[in-house]
Amino acid sequence: MPTIYNFKIDDRYEDVILETCLDKGMSRPRVKPLNSQIFPEDIRVEFPRSLREDNPIGTRFKADLKVSQKSNKSNGFPIGPPYLVVDVKTIKIVEDFVPEIRLKAVRLKTASYRVYMYVKDNTLESPILAASRIWHKNMRKLE
Repeated sequence: MPTIYNFKIDDRYEDVILETCLDKGMSRPRVKPLNSQIFPEDIRVEFPRSLREDNPIGTRFKADLKVSQKSNKSNGFPIGPPYLVVDVKTIKIVEDFVPEIRLKAVRLKTASYRVYMYVKDNTLESPILAASRIWHKNMRKLE
């Protein structure tokens, strides 16, 4: 039985956890909401490209969202499915989460500038973040 989602255009949600991810069939890094009880897994999120590119895949953010939908200017009919728009003033990185595999998106110089490759991000994390990551990993093993 399919899940029924009860959001409407212009609904607003506060402090939603979002995560950068790889999308099937797309090379660009995407962002998805982690609460699949409220939003479908495949819903698109309008999110600043610089934050998607500057942070490894799996980075988590907290932000306020609004449900939107494009419409035809001449007749007002909806175009495409609803999507989420992030209020950029509310974006915060979730500091106590570090992805286990750190892949960084690197934009390739192509005609469209929309093609990316992914490389391991070997930058050192702070000792506090490393300790937090290890603690969370160990807690998951105990569950």
